[in-house]
Amino acid sequence: MTLDLRGHFSEFRAAQPGRIHLAAHSHHFWPDAACAAHRRALSDAARLADNKWETVFGDLIPRVQRGIAARLALPDPTTIAFAPNTHDFVRRLLSALPAGMRPRILTSDSE
Repeated sequence: MTLDLRGHFSEFRAAQPGRIHLAAHSHHFWPDAACAAHRRALSDAARLADNKWETVFGDLIPRVQRGIAARLALPDPTTIAFAPNTHDFVRRLLSALPAGMRPRILTSDSE
């Protein structure tokens, strides 16, 4: 089974037709839905102002955790954690390994 998501990245793909892009995290192509999401974030921030964090941490993050957990068939949505950057993400992954384990990490000079 192949999952073809090319149609969801039309704006980035149209900007550089034929380009094969394999970069990760912040350098990746953004899906077309990101444009509407940015507009909604701006609108929500303006509407909620100082109360926006109550909505983010009280409603949005738990809802996204539930969605991810459901997609991955995980029993507890609170086991889904978000990290602000790659360093923190890797630190969290390593901290979950058994004590004394010496993991091997493969990365690139682009990280």
